Order: sequence, then C-alpha cells, then structure tokens
Amino acid sequence: MGQGLAGVAHQGVLGRGTRGSAASADPAALLALQPGRVLGLEGPPGMGLTRLGLSLLAAPARHGPVAFLDVQGWLCPAAAWEAGLAPERLVVVRCGDKARWAQVAAALCEGVPAVYAEVPAGMKEPLLRRLGALARSRGTALALRPLRDGLPGGLAHLRLRAQEVAWDGPDAGHGRLGRRPARCGRPGRRRSPPPWRRAPPAAPRRRSS
Repeated sequence: MGQGLAGVAHQGVLGRGTRGSAASADPAALLALQPGRVLGLEGPPGMGLTRLGLSLLAAPARHGPVAFLDVQGWLCPAAAWEAGLAPERLVVVRCGDKARWAQVAAALCEGVPAVYAEVPAGMKEPLLRRLGALARSRGTALALRPLRDGLPGGLAHLRLRAQEVAWDGPDAGHGRLGRRPARCGRPGRRRSPPPWRRAPPAAPRRRSS
C-alpha cells in the first residue's frame, strides 16, 4: 500500500519546468538512479521517501548489490521486498553514530554501485561534498535523504522535496486502501499560480489634461 516510484511518477510534476528534451521525458526515467550522480530527497517524515528510496534501488539491484544506510533504524525488510528488491541483493547498514556516518557512507560508495543513505541532522557541508565527489569519481549512484533541513546547493544533480501525499481508496470514510501517490517539487523553483488565483491586471492610468 505504500507509495513508490510509480506513485511519484504518476503525478507528472517532474516534467514541468525542465528544458529541452527533458520536458517530455518520462518522470520515472528522470528519477532513476544514475552512476556517478547524486540525487537529493528532502521532506518531513511520513511523506513516503523511504519507500521511494527502496523503489529507486530496485533497478540497479537487478545487476548487483545495493546498499541502504539506515540512520533511524526503522527500515522494515518487508517494505524492501514489496518495492521489488531481492533479499540477496540488498545490504542494510545501520549507523546512528553521527561521528562515524561519513566513514560508513564512503565505504559503501566504494563497495557497491548504488546507495540510498539517510543523512543525520547536523552533518557538516564539507563532509557531504566530499561524499558527493567520491560518488562521482567511483561512478556510484547515490541518493541522499537528509533527516532535517536540506542538502547544500550544487551537491545533487537533482533535488526533490516531498510536498504532499494522499491515500486513494477510502473516499467515503471506508473501503480498501489503494495507492498512496506523492507530489514532489524541486526546491527553489516557484510554480506559477493557477489563473483563478492570479491578480487581475492593473487598470491603465488616465493622464490628466
């Protein structure tokens, strides 16, 4: 019942505001983890970002092992299987020690081709930038999910912020829960308001004779 990659892609929000051929690209392709690139996933807890991260790991897991760096210790293995990850391909590393987090994350980037890492609060910017540089040099696909605040500017090639989630199914207060689609946006990009919320044009001033 959780929301995954398809639930985010269904909203179609990633195709807006892009340039060139990316404007008509499949949103799911834009979200795919790419070797040597950093993807940022930001937002408060409960927005489905953990399930989204597991869905992102599913594709590279078809070709080799992938890693999930669990800071909170909340990852449920069943959620990984539901997201399409084979048990023998997923390596879960729990590290709630902020002092050791950068070292553990760097070791994973050097050892597996794709990593989803929760980022503890208060991590210093130079450590995060060094980790991003390591991922690029090693050709590792890296998704960073800060548990508080956001990522430094320029670190990720794409940053997404979860904006809202909604359950599909129990419209009348009862029924079977279906999908949980999520809407994500790109931080720093302001969307134009709908026409009915735009201010009316100012009336032309009359010149006094």
